[in-house]
Amino acid sequence: MNKKNHFDFSVVGNVPLVSGSFKETEFKTSGDEMVETKDWLDYGVNFNYYRAMSKRFSLGVFAAFKNYELSMPSNYTSLYAGKGSKSPGDTTYLRFESLKYRNLYFGPSFEFASKQGSSGIGFSYDFSVGISLSSMRNGNYGYSLNEFTNSGDDNRWSNTDYYETALEWNNVFGIYAQTGFKLRIPISNFMSFYTGFRYTVVVNSKPDSFIDNKDSDVFNSEDVFYQIQRENLFTTTFDLGITFYL
Repeated sequence: MNKKNHFDFSVVGNVPLVSGSFKETEFKTSGDEMVETKDWLDYGVNFNYYRAMSKRFSLGVFAAFKNYELSMPSNYTSLYAGKGSKSPGDTTYLRFESLKYRNLYFGPSFEFASKQGSSGIGFSYDFSVGISLSSMRNGNYGYSLNEFTNSGDDNRWSNTDYYETALEWNNVFGIYAQTGFKLRIPISNFMSFYTGFRYTVVVNSKPDSFIDNKDSDVFNSEDVFYQIQRENLFTTTFDLGITFYL
């Protein structure tokens, strides 16, 4: 199989064990109620193009996206006390649907085949470094309020209402570095089955603000940035896909 160019298409998934977000209580809509849920799986798609530069070294481009969720705060405080008052304000308990985020990755990639393999076939490992972009997936997010308690079985929770995020949330930019290993098993003259693991580190640059709408003060930008960084600081993903040769 003497092909100089090969393309990887794979679906990827990971359980957010390192970030610990799978332990946190999140919420989703169910009719007129907000019900508890968990973030058990983050998923996405990877694409690689490689050009074989020698028998064991290939140079290429990596692009990918990953979908994940961020849990929201369980309460917020409204400061409606009069001027000079020492009142701390009123606390309202909140059940807000998990924010849906998507990461995009793009950068050069370098692949090294094992001694027993060759470029694009068999066992290999790769390395990539580039830019990442974290963006809100705009939509209508459900929420419910309770001014008395955050107890789940309390019947004073309001019916589900919706908050529209369209064009209000700014992107978060960062730098990623990743490495991993893969195994390609030929299944025809132009195609291989592809599987492997990938380890990714992302360091984000904190934006001046997240929300263009200043009235959206229920969202703590410090907390949102912290969750984005925690969710992506270090991840291990499992890849499963197909390699095509040209």
